Amino acid sequence: MKKTLILSILLLAALLSNSQNLLHEPQKIVIDVERNRFIVSNFGSLGDLILIDSLGNQDTLVINAGMNDGMQIVGDTVYGSGSGFNGRILGYDLNSGNKVMDTNILGVQHLSSFIVDSLGILYTSERFGNRIFKINPKTQEYWVFAQDIDLDEPNGMLLEPENDRMLVCLDQIPPKILSVSLSDSSVTILATLNINGSDGIDKDLEGNYYITGYYLPGMYKFNSDFSGEPELFYVHDHMVYPTYNEKNNSFLVTLYADDDWAEIPIDENVLNNPESIVYDEKHDRYIVSNCGDGKIIQIDNLGQQSFFNTALSYTLGLHIAEDSVFVSTNDGALKGVAGMSLTTRGIRFHTEIPEQQLLNDITSDTLGNLYITDCDANKIYKVNIENSTYSTFVNSGLGYPNGILFDAPNNRLLVANDLLPDRPLSAIDLEDATVTTVVETGINSIDGLTTDNYGCTYFSSWDTDKVYRYDESFTNPPEIVSEGHTDPADIFYNKQDTILAVPNYTSNIVEFIPIIISGTRDEKKSKIKLISLYPNPFYNEINIDFYLPEKASTKITVFDILGNRITELINEELNNGEHSVRWNGENNSGKQVPNGTYFFRLTVDGLSKTQRGILAN
Repeated sequence: MKKTLILSILLLAALLSNSQNLLHEPQKIVIDVERNRFIVSNFGSLGDLILIDSLGNQDTLVINAGMNDGMQIVGDTVYGSGSGFNGRILGYDLNSGNKVMDTNILGVQHLSSFIVDSLGILYTSERFGNRIFKINPKTQEYWVFAQDIDLDEPNGMLLEPENDRMLVCLDQIPPKILSVSLSDSSVTILATLNINGSDGIDKDLEGNYYITGYYLPGMYKFNSDFSGEPELFYVHDHMVYPTYNEKNNSFLVTLYADDDWAEIPIDENVLNNPESIVYDEKHDRYIVSNCGDGKIIQIDNLGQQSFFNTALSYTLGLHIAEDSVFVSTNDGALKGVAGMSLTTRGIRFHTEIPEQQLLNDITSDTLGNLYITDCDANKIYKVNIENSTYSTFVNSGLGYPNGILFDAPNNRLLVANDLLPDRPLSAIDLEDATVTTVVETGINSIDGLTTDNYGCTYFSSWDTDKVYRYDESFTNPPEIVSEGHTDPADIFYNKQDTILAVPNYTSNIVEFIPIIISGTRDEKKSKIKLISLYPNPFYNEINIDFYLPEKASTKITVFDILGNRITELINEELNNGEHSVRWNGENNSGKQVPNGTYFFRLTVDGLSKTQRGILAN
């Protein structure tokens, strides 16, 4: 208990003092393994050295350090390039932040990248020259290690002692990759790359190389001998130096123009039993909790995954309130409810609930309170964000409460009960916590809840693998919105883009389904009598069959799994009767789309119905 209290106090201090982003035109990020943290050099703000701890929180190691480019750690010291047009090398103690080295290599305009060998000897590149220097940090002596006409503006470096060489990328267009022998300092051209410049280079455990650059559209991946065309591995501009993080099999990169950093996994899909998903409108991204490994994943508007935070365990429900995303955790030092900054991604909030059994979904009211379901305890807890206190809000009348939702117009909570008879959605009055039944779903294993722009309520079932929708008054039976999922969990409706996000717990994917609601649905529903897809999965072509009882304006649109519009197959007025449309797997530009899941939306006089097809060439 004492340990948890101390941790909560430290997190409260972080909430008060470290909630702001301290990165300003960040350049290089290095891993301080011994202290379990990262260190970032800022090109802006006079070269501040910034710490990012294991929880993702930022702090300052040295203000105005003057270290604004490449860095490397040797023992208890971080060394790097000094600011200005000179050959200045600075060193700061990692414990005290005191300056322990300030050496200037005469005749040098600027030093760029730094690497270190197994003996603790540093190497640094002359950014606007043709030399690589070697520095002994203990004696502060330096000498020219390599000098060659081909070493024209050397930038990023990578040490490969197993190959008796270092690799150097040149800041040119197109850039060359040089091999510099560690034995005799000889220089050979290894490859000329078909990209527009380079800053940093690193490699993964399989021997693939990754190159970033300020003027590149993202991070490029090359095979072990630089043969073949490079792969644009991750799209983002102004990425400077990459740093491989073996712990998560990922790359740490600085995002210079965004005053940010990112951790990019080598694996394209790092979803591990995805449980909950929310949409961060300000940063145009989705955030997903992994129940399997506890990691929090972010998915950008291109569908690219990166790590949001990796410090938690057994994470379930997610909810965004103000400038934080809150998550329920069921294991580890941060068991309870944790809150992460949407700006820095650091954990800035924690409340322990000692009697918790299985915390699940989260929602919030307009007064700064969180509400969390505890499935196994049949309770709902209330957490005050401002003072980090909690209380039991409901402790009776529930049966395995799972999804929870704040119904603002009625000032109540809606809760999905999976172990009460007829599986009801219950309403909980926020004034007196009384529990009443809104509707009996009659559907087993109901999970997540969400609402759309029209007040309709959606819920998922991992028994039927479907998502259902009630109208705003719960007067009609629920209609099936989407089916064919694999254990759909805590769903989320993105009201800005009218997209329903569905985490599929078992198959480790998230599906993004376009949703359209318009007009009087019941009157128009008869206009769509049938929509069928065959064959499904399909290989070359798929047929979309449907029937119209009367003449109607008809459109069929194809979307990918992220909700991006791929192509429009028809958009015209059709007569009544049977119709069939064929799609050959090409987008609007006539290019073949990759294998995967696609959604076919049939819109008839403003009413839409969506089916899913799988392309498997």
